[in-house]
Amino acid sequence: MSNNIGELLTSEKVRNVINKMIDEGQVAATGDTAPDGLPMMSPDSPETVALSDPGGDELDPVRTAFNLISSVGVSVIVYGPGNVFDCFLATSRAAPIFSETTTESGLLGAFPDLPNSYWFGIDGVDGSAIVVPVAPNVDGNRILHEIIYPVLGVGPPWSTAIARGSVVPATFAKIFGRSVIRRVWHLPGLHELAPVGCDPLELSWDHRAQLIADGWTKISGDAFSREFADGQGGRFAVHLAPWDGSHTVFAVIGEPVAGRIPQELTRFTFHSCEVALAYEQIVLIERLRGPGLPSLADIKVAADRVSEGLSVISGASVNPPSRGVADPPAESIPVSEYEHQPIAAVVLTRGANCAMSAHRVRVELRWDTGPAGATLDTSALLLANNGRVRSDSDFVFYNQPRHDKCSVRHERSTGIATVNDCVAMDLTTATSYADTIVVVGSLDGRTFSALQGLCAVVVDSDSGANVISFPITGLSTETALIVGEMYQRNGGWKFRAVGQGYAAGLRGVAEDFGITVD
Repeated sequence: MSNNIGELLTSEKVRNVINKMIDEGQVAATGDTAPDGLPMMSPDSPETVALSDPGGDELDPVRTAFNLISSVGVSVIVYGPGNVFDCFLATSRAAPIFSETTTESGLLGAFPDLPNSYWFGIDGVDGSAIVVPVAPNVDGNRILHEIIYPVLGVGPPWSTAIARGSVVPATFAKIFGRSVIRRVWHLPGLHELAPVGCDPLELSWDHRAQLIADGWTKISGDAFSREFADGQGGRFAVHLAPWDGSHTVFAVIGEPVAGRIPQELTRFTFHSCEVALAYEQIVLIERLRGPGLPSLADIKVAADRVSEGLSVISGASVNPPSRGVADPPAESIPVSEYEHQPIAAVVLTRGANCAMSAHRVRVELRWDTGPAGATLDTSALLLANNGRVRSDSDFVFYNQPRHDKCSVRHERSTGIATVNDCVAMDLTTATSYADTIVVVGSLDGRTFSALQGLCAVVVDSDSGANVISFPITGLSTETALIVGEMYQRNGGWKFRAVGQGYAAGLRGVAEDFGITVD
């Protein structure tokens, strides 16, 4: 973001308003002035400091928050002792616009009908805060009347400050130094924003510090890793990270074979671990379920179970898993059995991905029951590496059924009663043109709550076999959704299950990716 904050807090009218606030004692001037001549303000103390760079990975939420605060001209901050849940309640009561929040990733909240306006919440050992970085070209009048004026009335123990760049109140800097970013759907009144399978509540700063003291290395956010001994002089890495709605401990077993888990691995039974496709790998995973955050003891137990499971797998060549009496003898089964026998479709959950085992495929949306005459259309957007289409011709749908450069086309029903149409594609023809192919579903005159048992299926066009299945849940009033995306990675194609609903319909999805809709 630019340091140019446009009209907001630089016009003569706003300058007079702020000076009046100072004269009336609503805020305190520190004596420091910014280049535009306006005073720094901090109600709880005249002391201001430069916010320290927290370091870490560029994708770490705290680092992202630091970059955001530092790069804009002005940030409005409500902060003080106590947790972020209470801070948000106090802020949203004073400024009801916070209760109308929308979000995509959960890390940043957005205000409806107020472009380029975002906020986030931090939760730390020394207190918490709600921060509104004021981006360029926002509606200055609405920011003043719907955010700044109202939050100045938030009472104790909360204070309000207007900070400039990375120069912030010292009290806030202390809070920020030992904090985590809370996703907005974990805050009071915003739980309905959480998608199915969303990340669990973030670990606290103290929790993360305990993990580091116990030998875990922070990768980014709530992702950690640690080396363990395998009992035979070797070492292996165990990871802790959120996945599919819960914190998990896992170890990587290996790469998928043709995008699938070999059948040999599915025959093992473990105490409570499972073999799964996650993080683009085959993993042995232990989910940390239950109320609240997992304790350090819970994480240690999970790591021990993963370690035991790896020992079982690594010893399989000497002690293969037991078979039932009806199974054929072990010597009659070839080592690469899974390469010669048909394997069921890979079942993905929202956010998961797998390698494509076929290049000529079609993507269908199927459902079990729904109202008579329900029409669910499927379409595709071919994106360049900037995440947008090159032109309107990169939108393949019922009114533009074929792409002029790639073999991507819209086709009518395959004969299944609950499939209206599909998107068919030959990925080899798209390799040099598209970085990503986004598959979209849209309903005509109905919402997705009307369809039961909705599922996306990727079909091998040559064999007719289902290669990927993605049950889609958690939709209600949406009329369009991003089903999934085919994307290039390391010389091949992969499919990622998305399942993101759009209330604005097919038009809203198309416009988000650069299509001009008349």
